[in-house]
Amino acid sequence: MLESALKGHDLARITILNVDDTNEHRYAVTRLLRKTGFTVIEAKNGRAALEKVSSFRPSLIIPDVNLPDMLGFDVARRLRSSAQTRDTPIIHLSATYPADAGQPGSYESGGDRFLEHPSDLLELVEAVRQEWRRSGQI
Repeated sequence: MLESALKGHDLARITILNVDDTNEHRYAVTRLLRKTGFTVIEAKNGRAALEKVSSFRPSLIIPDVNLPDMLGFDVARRLRSSAQTRDTPIIHLSATYPADAGQPGSYESGGDRFLEHPSDLLELVEAVRQEWRRSGQI
């Protein structure tokens, strides 16, 4: 699905920062996105994510909402305050916040989209494709 939508585009040039402290969730998301063809960098907490974006500019960032050192909403606020990442798409992902509770916090913090951790991870791939396309980078 994603490959046909991005026909003619090099998926490997799209670098995604996946931020999640739950090893299983981080692994599942990273594996799927890499299998789809994306380059994925990982971080286990908000501080590590902010350090990583200072050394490279990801094409898209997927922070979990509940991180051990700060909320993913706080990560988004800091990213939006930086000229380097101000326009980088952010998709908040959460296994604990329901959409009606997480979506307002996501948007208020500068997130572009909020997803409950989907049972079908292809939903996340579709959201990545939509945000990537909306950002005007394809």
